[in-house]
Amino acid sequence: MLNRILYSCLLLLLAFTPLAFGTVEPWSLSIMELISFIMLAGVMLDLSSKKASPFRVPGLLPLSLFIGYIILQLIPLPAIILKVISPVTHDLYFNTVWSGESMQWGTISLNKKATINELLRWASYASFYIVIVQLVDSRERFKRLINLSVIFMAIVSLFSIVQAVSSNGKIYWMRDLTQGGEMFGPYVNRNHYAGLVASILPVALALFIYYKPSQSSGSYRERLLKMLGGRRYNISVMLLVSVIVLSMSVFMSLSRGGIISLIISVIFMGLMILTITKETKKGGTVFIILLMIILFAAWFAWGPVTERFGLMTDKEGSITDVRKDLWSDTLQIIKDFPLFGTGMGTFSDIYNKYRTIPHGKIVGHAHNFYLELFAEGGIIAGTIMVSFLISVILRSVRTLRKRHDRYAIFISLGIMAGLISILMHSTVDFSVHIGANGLYLFFLLGMLVTCSSLRFENVIGSHYLERSGGAPFKAIGVMVIVILIFCAQYQGRVIAGSRYYSRVDKSSIDSMMTEEEMDRSTDDLAMASRLDRLEARYSIYLADLQWVRGDRDLALSNYKRGVGNGPTKAEYVQKLGIALGSAGDVRTAEGLLRWGVMLDRKNPFRYQVLGSWLINRQKADEGLDMITTAISLEPDRTGEYIALLAMSDISDADIKRTLPDNFMPHYIFAEYMVMTGNHKDAVSSYISAFEKVKDPAKAGIMRFIKAHRYFIEIEAYDESVNIMEKAIDIFPGDIDAMLALAISYEKNGQLARAGNMYEEILRSHPGDERAIRSLGRIYGQ
Repeated sequence: MLNRILYSCLLLLLAFTPLAFGTVEPWSLSIMELISFIMLAGVMLDLSSKKASPFRVPGLLPLSLFIGYIILQLIPLPAIILKVISPVTHDLYFNTVWSGESMQWGTISLNKKATINELLRWASYASFYIVIVQLVDSRERFKRLINLSVIFMAIVSLFSIVQAVSSNGKIYWMRDLTQGGEMFGPYVNRNHYAGLVASILPVALALFIYYKPSQSSGSYRERLLKMLGGRRYNISVMLLVSVIVLSMSVFMSLSRGGIISLIISVIFMGLMILTITKETKKGGTVFIILLMIILFAAWFAWGPVTERFGLMTDKEGSITDVRKDLWSDTLQIIKDFPLFGTGMGTFSDIYNKYRTIPHGKIVGHAHNFYLELFAEGGIIAGTIMVSFLISVILRSVRTLRKRHDRYAIFISLGIMAGLISILMHSTVDFSVHIGANGLYLFFLLGMLVTCSSLRFENVIGSHYLERSGGAPFKAIGVMVIVILIFCAQYQGRVIAGSRYYSRVDKSSIDSMMTEEEMDRSTDDLAMASRLDRLEARYSIYLADLQWVRGDRDLALSNYKRGVGNGPTKAEYVQKLGIALGSAGDVRTAEGLLRWGVMLDRKNPFRYQVLGSWLINRQKADEGLDMITTAISLEPDRTGEYIALLAMSDISDADIKRTLPDNFMPHYIFAEYMVMTGNHKDAVSSYISAFEKVKDPAKAGIMRFIKAHRYFIEIEAYDESVNIMEKAIDIFPGDIDAMLALAISYEKNGQLARAGNMYEEILRSHPGDERAIRSLGRIYGQ
């Protein structure tokens, strides 16, 4: 009875995870993790009640070591040991969390909460894998599970196609994309959807190849009737339709990585069938199906697909995808944290210290599972995980080579092709970090083990897998019960804490709040911070509120706690620095403000905070250098930086020297000069700005014309002629630019040149009344 309930839970989890938006939110991840742990505990209980030994699980040792290593990253170590095993981690702690403090302890993980989340996620994957191997112990169960998984994914794909052609921009036509994204099917991100479906398609194709009726003897009519009346024919038709629906949804998702991984996996399967089974017709059928898939895509969605692939390069043929810069940055992280990494789940925490991608684009993952694995886990975790994957696949291949069962061979090849698909897709995306996709990766691994080991022929015995002693599994049983209790308690507190946090309006934490609002927000943030003690932002926002209320000592304590939980968060580090500066510890404060810049080197606001601090501490030259960097990173906000400097009593000449060699800052400074009535500097700044134009689209013709009108107004006619001649060079044929230049000539007394320009306008735009009137005025003169 328990065994059947566990099998039903397994099916439920396979259906739930994709439908729950891919299982990326805390509530759905909690459900996935809890059910996985409960199932593994139930399997251990079931085996114990039957006094049966569990099956030996391939790759169990490296998988256990991987989970153990994540736990190791969470163990506090003394500073002296941390300095030996991870010098960069030690230096980061020394300059942030430990600033001004004596001997301290720290973890390898730079964000303990993120690493705990990864521990629970990977442990749930491992539990699910073990459950598959133990629970799918008969050919009937295996066939039912593999068939249901294909049918379910085909239904999801059909739904996704219907939703795509009738979309109202909401998932299930009901749920808004609150944080952006490009949805497809039940997923917020179409790439992750494609990664999942592309991994199941080869399995569906393998089932079709196996069930496809072979040609029989007799007349054409007899063969046709025999085929139409056969059970295998009906099954094969259903599977062929499933393959087409699955493939069409991948192409319609417009995921380049999903499409490429799908094609590569199908080619791999075809080659393996030709190589291993020597069945030429079956192998050829795979390639025919692949051709059909591409032709169907060409019919329905080839235009958008080719357009999507065209975005990979610019007009010169250079690759435009930001991933190459992201991967280069990730390699630098690996170089600095080679052995132990930064802690599983901490990529987004450390990345800003190394980013070369402009500020504004949120980067949560490396878009390459393997690079991110080595960045977060170092050589140790990367080697362990790769050895686990290799050991499972090689063990299954070795077992399969001894088999003659056609079903086992074909389906195993399909599953391996599915694994190739998701592992290939993981080179350009973070699909494995999506709850449903990671679970399906371990589902395929478990099914590969069972498929290669189960006896599908009618022979004595049902399994090639050996049974092991109970000691290792008793240890696993105890561990999983501990993790289950911890997971339930931890996730419950995290979800409860987020609910209290959501009740606070973070944007309104200032002195304008009423006393009642302050009390309520303080209570909510304090409760959130108590429930989820590892969440840095709760402590920081609570400290902000306490600072506004004048509770400076409590605020400082919570700022320190927040930085302790998020030592790589540049904003938090700088807030602590400002608080310490107000408390009189200027030296430590300045060090923290400088480290804030280092931790988020592409964020202009970090330079602004440090620059303002230095200017107020009589270090104006260095402070102005920081503002220059901030403006160069965000030139469109030059006006705000100019206002900031003006309020700090920085002279106009010093402000101008602060501006980077860029069009927009000088143009905005010129407008500031106009506003303050400094016409001389306004003219020179406009001219300086237009000399720095590198991107005509960024400058825009209307900025030239605005400056021209200003020059005409203050009777700077020579300058007006100069900038409009430059505008004509940049925007040839633009009628507004031509009219402005003609007016400049006319105002400057160059009537012949003005008349020629007006005539040129009329040749290109006959009947233009402005040119006609102006010509009449010139000829009248």
